[in-house]
Amino acid sequence: MPPSRLTQIFHLNARLRSWAANSLLVLLMLAGFGLRLIDLTDQPLDFHPARQLRAAIIARGMYAQMLSAQPDAPHWLASAETAGLSPLNYDPLQAQAAVEMWQGMAIYEPQILERLAALTYWLLGAELLWVARIYSALFWVLGGLALFMLARRATSYAGGALALTFYLFVPLGVIASRAFQPDPLMVALVLWAAYAAYRWSETRTWRWALLTGLFSGLAVLVKAPAFFQIGWLLIFTVLSGWGIKQAVRQPQVWAAGVLAALIPAAYYLLLKEDRSDGYLEFWSASFSAMLLEPGFYIRWLVFVQQNVVEISLFFAGLAGSLLFERRGKAIALGLWIGYACIGLTLPYLITTHDYYSLPLLPAIAFSLAPLAPPLIQVVHRQAKIWQAAFYAVLVLAVLYPAWIARSALVGQDYRQEALGWQALAQELPTDGRIIAITHDYGHRLRYYGWVSVSLWPTTADQALTGEQFDPAEFDRLFTGRTAGYDYFLITLPKELAAQPQLAEMLNNHYPLLADQGGYLLYDLTP
Repeated sequence: MPPSRLTQIFHLNARLRSWAANSLLVLLMLAGFGLRLIDLTDQPLDFHPARQLRAAIIARGMYAQMLSAQPDAPHWLASAETAGLSPLNYDPLQAQAAVEMWQGMAIYEPQILERLAALTYWLLGAELLWVARIYSALFWVLGGLALFMLARRATSYAGGALALTFYLFVPLGVIASRAFQPDPLMVALVLWAAYAAYRWSETRTWRWALLTGLFSGLAVLVKAPAFFQIGWLLIFTVLSGWGIKQAVRQPQVWAAGVLAALIPAAYYLLLKEDRSDGYLEFWSASFSAMLLEPGFYIRWLVFVQQNVVEISLFFAGLAGSLLFERRGKAIALGLWIGYACIGLTLPYLITTHDYYSLPLLPAIAFSLAPLAPPLIQVVHRQAKIWQAAFYAVLVLAVLYPAWIARSALVGQDYRQEALGWQALAQELPTDGRIIAITHDYGHRLRYYGWVSVSLWPTTADQALTGEQFDPAEFDRLFTGRTAGYDYFLITLPKELAAQPQLAEMLNNHYPLLADQGGYLLYDLTP
């Protein structure tokens, strides 16, 4: 065969392989995105509803403010429109209530996703909660693109595909990455920062240095715990690329570091007023004694196994992180050590709130990549039937977690519950102030029912804050906490049973106005 013909065949095969590889990448990303759109219009009560409803209240207030600025505002959709309720006519008083609820919220981090959702409400002419889900899912999937490119450069195409597949279909990732909270965007930006850092270490160009600083700063801006993964990523990238002595003389290193620090500092330090002062003091300092308990680390691993990822994959990722070359190892160490620092800084949250372990997923995903090439080599040395069996098992290994995630998404319909909270709100008196033991810090009542209540601490709240109600002082404490309130609402009857002194006080001294099974309402005015 003439050489020209051989060259043509070679180029054709190369193009076919490239097309197949790109098609697989697109298919994986579309499948991952589509999986997250299942049961899209259900209410945000499936995953940490307190966190999601808080964001929904903020976005609703922003949307109401936009409508209030329009003299010809067409309408105001009910907060639970997706639950099947009819639109309400635009009411300036209702809009003002929405704005006040938003502005009464403590500020944890920049309200980026909330503002984006509100702008989309305004463009669509309706408050549609599912738009936040689409944004979060899109952010997560785009982060997967950075992960794939990073893992492919650090290992191979097979390594990139393995990392991306785990990242897109691990059940916690599917469920959490469509939540109305900043974590999916934070994780995505950490991955883009990691990819930029890897490319910077390869090229040592100003372009990638500045992109590293930009993505790093944005990640920390979106949510402060990203600081730990970003910080270690930058440290290990610089050390692996230049070393300490050479790095301090590199303008690119200084530019990337300053840019990474300046973006979040402008918000968290220069605009510190009204930025949830005392966060670290409460969540870190007050729980630091946990770090001295050996049981804490066991509980952490058990929590990871039960709520985040199979522990076998956790340790497989740890092992894989040791197989990278120098540049890849710097990225892997940054992701792993950064996650460990999150847990050591926030020990209570890392063992109670699974979304604080979302940064662990890209660490495992990337660290699985080096395992793919040797595994593929072993498989390709086997007989065709065993190769076919391997790839069949591989497909099942993708479909199984995807099915688990899908089952979790459709396992419960929360639309009726949203209607139930609206119905409850309509039954509550409007002639006085309410103190309550209720779900999700009162956010369900606030969002679905437009009713703001003050909170009586639950037993969990008391344990968390260290507040103990002295039985001898209970009468005085009750009188002080309920002063100025007209009604006591309980939507958590089991919680009332767990506080017998409170139950005795209410049942013996105050009329029970309503006992509807789902809630109790006492009159405090006598």
